[in-house]
Amino acid sequence: MCKAFFISFTVAGLAFGDLPDFNAPHHPTQILVRFQSGTSNQSKQTLHQTLGTGPVLREYSILSDLQLVQVPEGSVEDSVMAYLSDPSVLYAEPDYERSLGSVCNPNDPKFSVQWGIAKVRAPEAWCVNPGNQNFLIAVIDSGIGYHDATTDIDHADLAGNMWRNPGECPGGACVANALDDDGNGYIDDFYGWNFETPQSNIASDDFPHGTEVAGVVGAVANNSLGIAGVNWQCKLVALKFNLNPDFVVSSELEALDYCAQNNIKLSNNS
Repeated sequence: MCKAFFISFTVAGLAFGDLPDFNAPHHPTQILVRFQSGTSNQSKQTLHQTLGTGPVLREYSILSDLQLVQVPEGSVEDSVMAYLSDPSVLYAEPDYERSLGSVCNPNDPKFSVQWGIAKVRAPEAWCVNPGNQNFLIAVIDSGIGYHDATTDIDHADLAGNMWRNPGECPGGACVANALDDDGNGYIDDFYGWNFETPQSNIASDDFPHGTEVAGVVGAVANNSLGIAGVNWQCKLVALKFNLNPDFVVSSELEALDYCAQNNIKLSNNS
């Protein structure tokens, strides 16, 4: 059995444990192989010889133990899988082709005026990975969009990327029942929570600041609507706290605590 113990990086764009995509365009006679730290040069050379590959065309200083390896034409998939089966290999993958074509540039009508997106070179990153629907990002701000306890968020460019708490919305259906179904201390927290006083599960936006931030972070992209978020795909969690003069730090701390309780690893706190 092959052991696919490789980790993605900027060229691959693959999540941990994924197998390479051999259908994606790639170089016909080159693959990238990264060895486990501490693997000797002799061991690397022996494996290349055993698998009938080589020569090593380049080694990279940006990542230790990463090599560009020449393989016989037509053998990219077999060679990659053979390397993955060896415990000394951290990961192996085809030498993917990359371009700045339509894959990287969404059709959202306001994308052309998003100067910040170009500034951070997001289009190049989108060629590699446009995001992941399973990745949660909390927006700790003035709320997101306009929604209530019984309806989905109604902002057309955000709705598709809004988090629905699986413990409160089984199968994606959010129905208020006045119960703390997931046992996290918050009742009917479908999309997040409002930490204002009095607290509630309605985290709609009183300004538009939180909604604007949420759009920059994760507006649905390539949908012929509005703008493109830095993450084309993600799950936005609305965590609202006081932004008026009686703001207290404890409400923001509770929002961060909510992230920890719900395994939300990233938050925007602007």
